[in-house]
Amino acid sequence: AARAGRVLGHDAGSMRHALGIAASAACGFKENMGSMVKPLHAGLAARNGLMAAQLARRGFAASPDALDGPQGYLQVMDSEHPTLESALVDLGTRWEIVQSGITVKLYPSCAATHPPLDALLDLRRREALDADQVDAIDIEVDAMTPRLLIHERPRNGLEAKFSMPFCAAAAIVFGRIGVDTFDPARIQDAAVQALMPRVSMRVNTAFGAASPLSQARVTIGLRNGRTLTRFADGARGYPGRVTDAELAEKFAACASQVMEADAARRAWAAATSLERCDDVRSLMQLLVPD
Repeated sequence: AARAGRVLGHDAGSMRHALGIAASAACGFKENMGSMVKPLHAGLAARNGLMAAQLARRGFAASPDALDGPQGYLQVMDSEHPTLESALVDLGTRWEIVQSGITVKLYPSCAATHPPLDALLDLRRREALDADQVDAIDIEVDAMTPRLLIHERPRNGLEAKFSMPFCAAAAIVFGRIGVDTFDPARIQDAAVQALMPRVSMRVNTAFGAASPLSQARVTIGLRNGRTLTRFADGARGYPGRVTDAELAEKFAACASQVMEADAARRAWAAATSLERCDDVRSLMQLLVPD
């Protein structure tokens, strides 16, 4: 990347971006959260996997011990297990997607924001709050969350997805968190900007000790002196918690970006009756925008 950038005449700013992209192409890491490279991680993984399969089909050969050899993937990544044996015991008989279920991200932001957002939105609905009533918002989280939500004052939608102050303020101001919440106009909304500095986040060391779920406690201090508190043990989108209505609302919100409401309803009806679908192409046709 450095050599190519030099040949292409990059200035210092462009070279910095090129090196940052190249670093994630090597492995993928959280420092790029809130940048365009974060969603690129999945694309790079898919591209590299497809390229590997295509090369192998054409006779390109690798070491047969590339994964678990003495200098293979497990060793390089300092794996907890030195061999693949434990992973192969139930291969083909145990399916993670069935046993653990599917977690649905009800909000288009980092998953670490979801338990606090559930609590904030519940309190806002229950108390019919508006931003003018709120003096301060204190959010207690587990130790991992601050390592994920790294943008205190986001400058754009990508950073805002990894910002607890923005997500919390937006939840109170708008009463919902959707795709359009991360539009530039919403980020610069005067009420959101006024409330963000009054949002604090701190680690509660007790969280995570007794539960494997991501936990949070939200405390809202009102200008009239009242205090509202709500605890979240995991997110509402976790398996077994999300309702059919919430799923339908999430699908409609995403589909509305590319198709009309009637088309989205037909697609949702087909998707929720997938077990009775004789030919998956009929579902795919409904999912393609006009």
